[in-house]
Amino acid sequence: MNWKKCFLKVITVLLISIVITIVAVEYQHVEQEKTDMEIELKKTLNDLGDKTIELQIVDNKLQENVSKLFIAHDRLKESNSELEKLRSGNRYEMHDPTYTEVKNFIRQDKTEKIPYDDETFICADYASVVNNNAEDIGMRCCYISLNFKDAAHSLVGFNTIDKGMIFIEPQSDEWVKNLEVGNDYWTDCVIPESGYYYENDPDDTITGVFYFW
Repeated sequence: MNWKKCFLKVITVLLISIVITIVAVEYQHVEQEKTDMEIELKKTLNDLGDKTIELQIVDNKLQENVSKLFIAHDRLKESNSELEKLRSGNRYEMHDPTYTEVKNFIRQDKTEKIPYDDETFICADYASVVNNNAEDIGMRCCYISLNFKDAAHSLVGFNTIDKGMIFIEPQSDEWVKNLEVGNDYWTDCVIPESGYYYENDPDDTITGVFYFW
């Protein structure tokens, strides 16, 4: 009986040792897996951190590009607005006017009210201002330069679509005809207002007519 008890004790001890060993091995395996998982998790978190930084950089660049797009859009709107302002005056859509258009324009234009000044505002200035005012509302206007014997003079003209070329004296809004070399400008060409006339002067004979569109 004693040897049987001893044998059972030995067997029991062996079984317990085996169980303990298995448990220890399994525990170590679990711990290793846990450690591996922690390492993998840390790596994943690090990767996520790197990706987050990359995404933040991309987002910053995207925000910067969006800001640039908004700025470009605003500038485009401003440019379009300026272009519309210019187009509203038809400066880039010039047309030859009708006779009535010219009459209405000359009636409304007040350039002739500007005082004449030998030093600051002469005939060339009157013609330039009327020319610019006409083009600002889309009417093609011709700047015309006349040569006399010892002087020069400026006026404007319009190539109307219904009555052909007509001429205007910008200092007085008087209409002009027979604009040809050899004619006296003031007596042969300018149509004076009712009750007024010009005296003939050989020095006012036209020696050259030049058109500038």
